Amino acid sequence: MNFDTDNVTGYQLSKSYPLDSSTWYVEARGHTADQGPQRVRVYAIALYDPQDNFDVKIFSSDFEGAGQTQGSVSLILNSTYALAGGGASTDEFLVSNYPYQEFGVANWRASFITDPLRPGGVSTTGLKVYVIGIRAKNANYSVSGEPIGNVQMTSTQQIFSSQSSSLPGYLEMVGGGFIASNATIQGSYPLSPINNDGLFIWSAKAVNLGLKNPSLVVFGLGLGISSSDTNNPNNIQAPTSTCSASLTQSLVSSWPVGVQIEVVITNTGTEDLVNVGFYASQPSLITLIWAVHETSYIYNGFYNNVYTLPTTLGILPVGASFQFGFLATNVTELSIVYTNC
Repeated sequence: MNFDTDNVTGYQLSKSYPLDSSTWYVEARGHTADQGPQRVRVYAIALYDPQDNFDVKIFSSDFEGAGQTQGSVSLILNSTYALAGGGASTDEFLVSNYPYQEFGVANWRASFITDPLRPGGVSTTGLKVYVIGIRAKNANYSVSGEPIGNVQMTSTQQIFSSQSSSLPGYLEMVGGGFIASNATIQGSYPLSPINNDGLFIWSAKAVNLGLKNPSLVVFGLGLGISSSDTNNPNNIQAPTSTCSASLTQSLVSSWPVGVQIEVVITNTGTEDLVNVGFYASQPSLITLIWAVHETSYIYNGFYNNVYTLPTTLGILPVGASFQFGFLATNVTELSIVYTNC
């Protein structure tokens, strides 16, 4: 699924989504009506299911954000399905299009902006998001989907790229996504195994628009299928490890001009964490944050800050917690955006 283009002069991703159960559709647009020819590669990842053991379904949202210069849509997956992919469609530029899962709730998120090089325009159609779910028809099977993110990368180059972390061995790569800040996207696609280790990663390629601090976060989406049928020749073992974290926050003090909030991040998985990324729903309220390293990007069409565990922490062992605090003019919620083992 998704695409890559060789034209580095201005064709950007605007549509990448499942047209039906066997077709992936991609469209790129330029900054002007005619920017010359382009070549686009489209990638598709298929499930081989000759015995019809699995039910795969595409869910979609309505178009939202027509008449706006930016917008975002999040579509929650039906809880009876595991996350297996997703996409988005707009008449403008996609700047985020990625899988997300927290506390067992899976969804697909995307956002768009109008052309930064042609200010004043608004979207005609807005944005539509798709999410693909999979579940077993056969009681001998169980299915789970896991998004795997990476650390945010910044660059001053005109064209720059980044990759997701390699998936754990019990997961198969089925998709991926990205979040771009002050940049647009020219590619989002799977890479072949690196160094012959058999592990796939997801890659994305962005274009620096000449704005401040362009950056890119890339996500891979893995699918795990386990079977209790000993007669199954393709018996795939269930996951033996998880990479996850929880975030809790509590109000410590409150004054007429603001609040002090304490945050605790706990490693709730079965592997040591090397990084956890999280964001604020209303970053403009935050006046000071400590004991954590700060980066920023455009998130869901609005200015937000993404924070990561400080490099001095090293790792966060299984069951261990990391604590920090922040001051804000009012209470704002923080939530996990990715974890890395």
